[in-house]
Amino acid sequence: MDEIVKRKLLLAKEFYKNGSRNADYEDAVSKMVAVHNLHIAVEITLRTIILEFEVRREKQLNIDFESMMGEIDNHGELKKQQKRLPYRQDMRNLNSFRNLIQHQAIEPDGTAMNDWRVLTSRFLKQAYADYFEIDFEELSKISFIENPVIRKHLVVAKKHFEFTNYESAAGYAASAFDLASHTIFDKLEGVSRPQETRFSFDEFGLSSKYAGSENEPLLKEIEKQHDRLMIVERFLAASAAGIEPNDYENFKLRAPHVAHTGDGRTHIGPWNKPGTLDERMCANWVIDFSTKAILRWQQLGYELKIWDRLGDPTSHLDDQIENMCVESLLRDNICQDTPPSNNKS
Repeated sequence: MDEIVKRKLLLAKEFYKNGSRNADYEDAVSKMVAVHNLHIAVEITLRTIILEFEVRREKQLNIDFESMMGEIDNHGELKKQQKRLPYRQDMRNLNSFRNLIQHQAIEPDGTAMNDWRVLTSRFLKQAYADYFEIDFEELSKISFIENPVIRKHLVVAKKHFEFTNYESAAGYAASAFDLASHTIFDKLEGVSRPQETRFSFDEFGLSSKYAGSENEPLLKEIEKQHDRLMIVERFLAASAAGIEPNDYENFKLRAPHVAHTGDGRTHIGPWNKPGTLDERMCANWVIDFSTKAILRWQQLGYELKIWDRLGDPTSHLDDQIENMCVESLLRDNICQDTPPSNNKS
């Protein structure tokens, strides 16, 4: 599928998500903005269908909401494929209500907000599947990550998150960041790797050798100063790589330590996050941070590569996704591909 089409559908989803969040607030402005955002998500989807199936050219898109729906359902090629817009009457009602808000500033009823959110979600899910063969839930910014192995790690992270395996979710997201960051940090000569441990004279047996001697305070001070320099170095490296230093420190605080075996598999070490941090929120934050950082590096023109010495973990990652899907199917049929009921009135 054309990347521009995918970006438009992702934009529509982002408007839906923003509208869904605003629908939870009690104030009038948030609810009015929510309805507008939900409407925009539907409108972007309709315009994308029109362009993708050549119902109209882009210069001819200056038509109203009702006309767009009518032309889509009456388009010869789409009629041959027996495609019709789902929840058409509900979307017509959403459009009418949006107009009332825009022109008369009517405050939406709080009890109706969930209805608009659910109906819009159902429309988008079915329209994405019927017209673009895209899973609405799966479409995310992760789709735009170019390196397939790095992208697959984040897909697995999202799957683990859905199954409440939060430590694995944070671990695979951290693994994606670690794999991608090699391209970045290796270009910055002398910069410490993001996952490197602290320096200590214990590694050389010097701490025990000089324990209790007049040189022990000096060794401790050297270790302390080395760690301070490392922090400054990493802050500078993160800034040079387009990452906010505070976000980078939060990543180190929230992400498990990860390593990679020779065949490319991810080994997730202990998750030593502060006990005060919620596991779900931590995992979600790590996934979001890693995705944004990788996309940022792509925007800066970096070609993200995996080390040559690592094997290809794709089959292992695919197996994880398949196993989670089978487990879900056996448990409560989550993975069954059952489309929602279609209200075509």
